[in-house]
Amino acid sequence: MTFYLQNVSNGLPLTSANTLATVTLTAATPPSGWITANPNPFPPDPQGVGETTITWSSAGTTQVEVHVGAPNGSMLSRSDSGTFSVATGHWVRSGTGFYLQNVSNGQPLTAANTLATVIVTAAPYELQLVGADQMSQRT
Repeated sequence: MTFYLQNVSNGLPLTSANTLATVTLTAATPPSGWITANPNPFPPDPQGVGETTITWSSAGTTQVEVHVGAPNGSMLSRSDSGTFSVATGHWVRSGTGFYLQNVSNGQPLTAANTLATVIVTAAPYELQLVGADQMSQRT
């Protein structure tokens, strides 16, 4: 929206020739975002390690990063605003945190610039016990 300061002294008309100043205002969208993990909880292997897919979305930003373990932890991925996903690979443990960081215009990797977080957990690991009667059927 643009506002005009007009000189209307002595009945001057509202024309561009009588404009003294203009101010244009724009509404800035505050940075926002969300982040999820799927599956969460993830199915772990016997050592408690697994994988998941991280999906995030941001608005009011020009660049975001997903970091592991802390706002300034290892970077997993970088994107513009919008919605994106990345598979983690087989290294995730229960309690691993993923942080969506607003790094627009060189903002630092601090908690103040964290848009969203997700902490993944491991599903209970299930051992399948095989009874003696089932063992004889397998041979």
